[in-house]
Amino acid sequence: MENQFNLSTLFVILKKWQRPLIFFVLLCTLAGGIATLVLPKMYFSSSTIVPANPQLTDKNFLYGTQRMELNSVYGLEEDLDRLLTTCKLDGNFNLLVDSFKLIEHYKISNSKKAKETASKTLQENTSIFKTENGAVKINIWDTDKNTAAALANAMVFLAEQRSSTTNQQVNAAYLQNLTQQLNLKYKKFDSLLNSGKSPEIIAMEKKSLLELMEQDTKTIDQLQSAISAKVPGLLVLEKAYPASVAGKPKLSFWLSLAFFSSLFFGIFLVVVLESIRKK
Repeated sequence: MENQFNLSTLFVILKKWQRPLIFFVLLCTLAGGIATLVLPKMYFSSSTIVPANPQLTDKNFLYGTQRMELNSVYGLEEDLDRLLTTCKLDGNFNLLVDSFKLIEHYKISNSKKAKETASKTLQENTSIFKTENGAVKINIWDTDKNTAAALANAMVFLAEQRSSTTNQQVNAAYLQNLTQQLNLKYKKFDSLLNSGKSPEIIAMEKKSLLELMEQDTKTIDQLQSAISAKVPGLLVLEKAYPASVAGKPKLSFWLSLAFFSSLFFGIFLVVVLESIRKK
């Protein structure tokens, strides 16, 4: 009985206030529609990348001593995490701010914190995450559709550059160390004649050193080839392209939100007003 009474009372109140309520809802819905048209249009672009398998730079892979599997070009879960971290580096956003002149693009007033503000704005408009299929997705929103696509592709380029540079640095460090070790073996080989050892021992040590030096020389050649090959640190599955239409604000969404929000608030408001009048 209590629920029936409340519903009946609510119906009577709504009937009494129906004209002001309808006017209020229509006014709010219209305001929501106008606000949607006034807000700047945002365009969406997206790129999908996966980490390259670090074994692509391994000498066994490069020179055929290891069987190549169909999925060997893709990295593992830990490689995916490293790629995600590489994409999210603050340095990437700072470089994009300078390259695309985003301070002027975002219409930020010149100040000491202008670059920092532009970088934060870019980060707010960017979403970088792992997908369920083991890839990294880079989504970027911007008021200009071409800029959105260019920013997403530039982010991929920076991530690939950093990943490749890291691989090159590791190989270069290994190459430098191996070259130093080879030079020491050459010096040791030259000093055997004056070592005072018996000819038999000198011959055995020479043979052993020659074998080691031959292996080191071959490995050095392979490393130099790997560095020259510049194996990529990531693979692009989907390049970013300019969107044909704006992704937001969505007129239907904001009209629906304004309508239902104003309707529920209007009902609450007339119930409160009617209660105050009775008191």
